[in-house]
Amino acid sequence: MASLALVGTSVVAQAQPMNTADVTPLQSAIAANFDRLYAIHATMTNLNEVALGKLAMTHTRNKDVLMIAKMTMTEHGAAQRDLSAAARSQGFALPGDPGPVNKAFGQKLATMRGAAFDKMYMAAQTAGHEAAITLTAHEVEHGQNARIKAYAQNKLPGIIGHTSMIYTVAGKVGAPGSNLRPAAVKKAAMGVAMQKMQGMKSMKMGKM
Repeated sequence: MASLALVGTSVVAQAQPMNTADVTPLQSAIAANFDRLYAIHATMTNLNEVALGKLAMTHTRNKDVLMIAKMTMTEHGAAQRDLSAAARSQGFALPGDPGPVNKAFGQKLATMRGAAFDKMYMAAQTAGHEAAITLTAHEVEHGQNARIKAYAQNKLPGIIGHTSMIYTVAGKVGAPGSNLRPAAVKKAAMGVAMQKMQGMKSMKMGKM
């Protein structure tokens, strides 16, 4: 029994972390510099959307996928022009390309055509826009730089609107993981998209 007790004690000891790192300084540094980090990630996302959209123009004939590609190319291109101006006014340096991970994915996607392209492109759109919502919402809530925060506040409804359409098209083409998204999330995204559409209609009516 004594030997078993010692063995048990040894196993428990091995299961315990030998050295717990204090992540508080890193968390504090990220929080203090989140505006800059957000601008960097948002830039890579915008540039990637434009690059992948151009790729879709020659790699698919699916009308729904082409609609998503044209929409994201146009709106993310415009978003990046706005972000570049905001960052420049604050002295923030921004990357000039989508980054190595996005570029590697783009190279892999370029080898696909048709249905295979549609599935992987829409899977990337789903994950990318969900990540963009998370980062942009955090900037809206916790951003400290007025110009960058204003950019995030202005773009968040549009990103959510995109995501609602992306969920629908991803489901149609059978994008990997599209069936795992909670129905409540899809419904909420659709609600925001409808509100945005109603707001745009109201603005048009007001100009008439």
